[in-house]
Amino acid sequence: MIAAKWTVKNNATEAEVLIYDEIGEDWSGDGISAKAFVSDLDGLSPTVETITVRLNSPGGDVFEGLAIYRALLRNSAMVMVEIDACAASIASVIAMAGDTIRMADTASLMIHDPYSFAVGNAADMREMADLLDHVARNIVVAYTSRTGVEAEPIRAAMQAETWYSADEALAAGLVDEVAGSSVAIAAKIAAGRFRNTPKSLLGDAKMPNKQPIRHRLESARRALRIAGLDA
Repeated sequence: MIAAKWTVKNNATEAEVLIYDEIGEDWSGDGISAKAFVSDLDGLSPTVETITVRLNSPGGDVFEGLAIYRALLRNSAMVMVEIDACAASIASVIAMAGDTIRMADTASLMIHDPYSFAVGNAADMREMADLLDHVARNIVVAYTSRTGVEAEPIRAAMQAETWYSADEALAAGLVDEVAGSSVAIAAKIAAGRFRNTPKSLLGDAKMPNKQPIRHRLESARRALRIAGLDA
């Protein structure tokens, strides 16, 4: 497991965390788990007044990301989100926990519909489809409650898998500020992971769905159990 990197400064009144990896622990043990993140967050001194969350993540496990998002919302400190390079998929939902969301002028943000794997009969497939619709509605709420943007355009952008530059994200109401950057931080997305990844972001990053089929099926079953849909 790769832990999120926390630093505390200014006499323990400010904390900064780097989320520079996949969201959720993958089958090889890499990635940032919600359990570890929330444990570190809850362990911060009560003197911390401001938390800066720096993002460079292609996304990952939707339930792990939602847990991180909710934990940041619950925290009493002011949360400042800095999108340094990439906030894709569930990482863009985590960004919505910010009281202020600032995006580097070289960064990208992506929103899309959740997806998963399923195995079984027709009823099992319908249950997975229902689960994905349920999760999509929750994600829409995260975007709309933070930005004030109406649900319909957000939902349409998710269905289209929409990638935003910093200026486009600002115009869409998904971020509050665009920040100039003297150093561009690399963001790489594995080819084939998403449908519409800009060519400038394609790289040799790991692609989680290149896992043994049994792992894919276990992931789908776990999602169904979480939703209470598994018999």
